[in-house]
Amino acid sequence: MRRQPLRFGLYPWFPEHGYTYIHPANRRDFEDIHPAGKVFELLETANGWLLLRYQDRQYKVKPELFSEVDRPPLRYGDWVKVQNRPDLPDTPAEINDVLWNESEGRAYYALVQRKRKIPGIFSEVELVKV
Repeated sequence: MRRQPLRFGLYPWFPEHGYTYIHPANRRDFEDIHPAGKVFELLETANGWLLLRYQDRQYKVKPELFSEVDRPPLRYGDWVKVQNRPDLPDTPAEINDVLWNESEGRAYYALVQRKRKIPGIFSEVELVKV
């Protein structure tokens, strides 16, 4: 069986859009993650719903608000080190958020180290995969 290529996109939903875009089983969790600007992996399309993955959770949403973006070079759960930042510890950190900058057309990453968020967001050129 041939695997589908990975697809990624944005789902810029706000409560002002109304809750008909989000499957009833996912409404509370989806609202809690504040989805605007976050990069989702598109898993499948079925019965008028998209199945999106964000971190370790999956959400069913209506396709009207989804817009595809280029595959980010790094993904949730990847381990990286921040380059050229002597103010940060030189130990691996985990990517826990992938954010999309629409004006630049590229991803930025939020990191955690030992369950603590590292201040700021980082581009792929500032990070090296470990």
